[in-house]
Formats: sequence, C-alpha cells, structure tokens
Amino acid sequence: DGPPPLGELTAAATARCPPTGWRALLTSRGAAGAAGAAGAAPASLAEVLRGKPAAPKYVFEHSGESQMQLLSAAFSPDSSLALTTSHPSAKVWNLSTGEAVRTLEHSSHSEDPDGDIFTPAVFSPDGSQVWTASADGALQVWDLARDRAVKRWRPPSPLTTFVLSPNGEHLLTASHKHPLAGKILQLWSARSFKRLGTTEGCVGLFSAAFSRDGKFALITCASLEEVRLWDLATRAVVRTFKTGTAIYAQGAKFSPDDRLVLTVEPFAVTVWNASTGARVHAFLPRGFDQTNSAVFDESGSSRVVTADTVGIVTVWDLKTGQATHTLAHGASVSAAVFSRDGRRVLTVAEDGFAKVWDLAKKPRGKVVRTLGGVGAWADKWGNKWLGGELRAAFSPDGRFAMIVNGQVKLWDVPA
Repeated sequence: DGPPPLGELTAAATARCPPTGWRALLTSRGAAGAAGAAGAAPASLAEVLRGKPAAPKYVFEHSGESQMQLLSAAFSPDSSLALTTSHPSAKVWNLSTGEAVRTLEHSSHSEDPDGDIFTPAVFSPDGSQVWTASADGALQVWDLARDRAVKRWRPPSPLTTFVLSPNGEHLLTASHKHPLAGKILQLWSARSFKRLGTTEGCVGLFSAAFSRDGKFALITCASLEEVRLWDLATRAVVRTFKTGTAIYAQGAKFSPDDRLVLTVEPFAVTVWNASTGARVHAFLPRGFDQTNSAVFDESGSSRVVTADTVGIVTVWDLKTGQATHTLAHGASVSAAVFSRDGRRVLTVAEDGFAKVWDLAKKPRGKVVRTLGGVGAWADKWGNKWLGGELRAAFSPDGRFAMIVNGQVKLWDVPA
C-alpha cells in the first residue's frame, strides 16, 4: 500500500539541482547501459536481520540512450506494471518478470527556453492507457491492450508539460509564451480536448496538483512567493497562500480529504486550511537545516512526514502539531514517503541507501529493510540532486519500493 503512482502529477513533484536550477517531474540525470531489467537476488531474511542491505530486484534501463537523458517512473494503479520514460521512448515493465512488455516510441522530452526539461508520462486512472508528451509539443494517448497510440493531440501552443487529474476528466498544460512573459497554463477537457480556461504569467518552472474531487487545482510557479487555488468551475483564482519565500518546485499538495494544503519551502513546511487560507501548522527544520521534502499520509490518519538535510525524518500529527516519530537516517535525506496504509515510511538519503521503517514502534520507528545499490545522488559532473518525494514511492499494494536516480530501481518490501 503506497502513495499515488510516481508519474501521477496530482503531486507534481520535482527535483532540485543546484546551481543550475529546478528540474521537474520526477527526473534525474543518467540512464546508460544495457536494455532490460537487470535482476539481483533480494537479501534473505537472515541477511536483513544482520543488517545487510538488500540488492534491487530489478534495474530498469533503456538501451543506447545518452547519460544526459532524464528518467521518470510510475506504478500502474494495480501495481502490476511500471512505466519508465527517457529520450526517445517510454517502456512498460511487467513487475512479475522484470521484462519490458511495451515500448512506446516517439515519446520524448520537450525543452522550453527557460531550460526546464520535462519528461511527462503517466498511467490513466484505470491503468489501461499511458499518456505521453512528445518532443514536438504534442500529446499522445496509448492503449496498452491494443499496443498502439489511439489519440494524438497538439494544442495551439506546443506544450512543455501536462498534468492529468486523478479522475481523468481534466488536463492542465503548460506552453511557453516568451522567456520574460512566462508560460501559458491552460485547462482542457481530457475527453474532448476542449479548452476550459487559461491563465498566464507563470515565469519559470511550474507545478500543479488537482484536488481528489476534481473541483480545484493548486498552481505553483517558481517566480511566485505564493500558491494559487484555481476553481475549475468558475476558472477563477479563489484563494492564495502567501509564503513570503520561494516555493519549492515540488509545489503544493492537497490532503487526502482536500481540506488542507501543504507547501514546502526551503526552511519551513506549512499546512493551510484550504477553505479559509489560514495557516494551521508550520513545521520548521532544526537550526539552519533545510527541508528537502514533505508529504501527507494518504491513509487518512492526519499526518505529515518531513525530511531535512541533517538526515532527520519527522512524522507530525496534524491534530496536535506534535512529532510522533523521529527517524534518524544518518545522512541528508532527499525523499521520505508513507506507504498507502500509513504503517511504513521509505527514506532515501545521499549516502546511496534507502530504508523502510515500521512506525509501530515509537518514537524512533524500526528499520525493517535497508535498500542498497541506490547509487550516488549526483550526475556525471558531480552535481548532487536533492529529490522531491516522488523520486521514491511504495507501490499501491505496498509490495515494492521504487527509486528514480538516473536509473529506475525496484526492491521487494517485507510485509
């Protein structure tokens, strides 16, 4: 049981790469090597008890593709498939065998004049289709059963990225207008591709998150010190959440019941009332540490998990505003996510290891598996990547952990 699939942009998470700026959509540099999934035997129970890191079960790679290309990944809703993307293709993998079952050609990255590179590819809510963006700014919809593209649509302005709503009814696209004027954000019907609304002036990278009920969208631009709540019925901005500092490009998120909004800033994580715009909680990292990620508990238990550069992961109770768990990973933690049932937390750190924590034991939790072979959090020039939470995820059924870091790697997770 885990959080929404990696490619699902209701969270629209991104990765931050100093000093070159922000990169979006679950991306990380790398991906060279042989085609196929290179499997490695997972650690035995005895090895786990001795603390030996578990090797990845599968390593998904695309054949013959440059070290410069970006990768993204997503689980299918039923946890049977994984979707990986890079230039110039997307691949669908069977998680029982580790083999590629579909190769979707002509799926590629698109690059806008800001230098923001996007590799959007997502499963449809029912898992029967894959939506991809092409280098020419068009959108393609692939039917997995028929193994072919069933729709190809190009908006008036070539898109640089898109967000599909959780109910599959709406599509939000970003198209570049001018480096100084910013992007055009447009809302469309995902069925007819009829334009429903437009907003402009988003300079720099943007992210978006739809509410679960499909009535609202949160819009975050790198140039703004606020998050805007867009009413999809009236096409109007009905509320702004003013942070006073730049918002991380991983953007803002709705709580599972849509009543709260979470924003992640360099030195604060703020929880807001979605109806009134009032601050509910502000969670600050220790001293001068920096927050790397924060996500809601999708199980509905009213919790948030935050991760910071000193290597401390904290689980917060939103009813009391108090910490319930403090997990010391031992190195700067780039990502921390809940399993969908809220029983476990996955942490990924810059030391190249990930850990699965059982939260039944308070206040520190218990490490039930250490994942090895994650790899260095750096590109080939040595620039480190501090990732948003969607570079790591549990599968929806909780059986797997997947991490995107140049390659896409998958591990078994103990029940």
